[in-house]
Amino acid sequence: MTDVGSSARPSTRVGLFVDEPNMHASLKELNVAFDAADLYKRAQALGRVVIARAYLAMKSEYQGEAAASRADASGLTGGLVAKGFLSISDWLARKYNEAGYTVRMVPPGSRQKDVDTALAVDGAQAIIEDRLDLAIIASGDADYVPIADLAHSMGKAVGIAAVDRSCSPALRARADLFLPIPAPSAIVTAANSGGR
Repeated sequence: MTDVGSSARPSTRVGLFVDEPNMHASLKELNVAFDAADLYKRAQALGRVVIARAYLAMKSEYQGEAAASRADASGLTGGLVAKGFLSISDWLARKYNEAGYTVRMVPPGSRQKDVDTALAVDGAQAIIEDRLDLAIIASGDADYVPIADLAHSMGKAVGIAAVDRSCSPALRARADLFLPIPAPSAIVTAANSGGR
């Protein structure tokens, strides 16, 4: 298995797979936005990122006036979502693209399990084709336990990036590396600024 110690190893090939709906749901009650760029930087500290993919579901949780207000309140959209010039899905895709990810959209009407399946298939393919040494899954969903097991059976390391309190114990138990979301420094920064 690949050593995933604290020092960066340029030879370690890192695959980063983000389940956006899971991150959104896990962070929603904390009133914290997912920082895709920060996770990408944390992955780079572990090796060379060879795959960075975000999976987005085109569902109602990303639509509507409340979602538009949250997106525009972030200051990143310049009010374009609320004014109807930019959809939430377009805004999310741009956010991920700017952070270095490719985006895989799961069509409207799809269920959360369709996002899980797309991520699992892509992750399994990358593991089987020996395109990575460390697979980082950004989700706390127990549906990814088989991917972690596959990675280990193929001699690959597994990183789990998730909100601690909403991460499946079975998934976390399979992690060689746990990356808390939000990053501890983000929690300290939010606390120091009064949550603003």
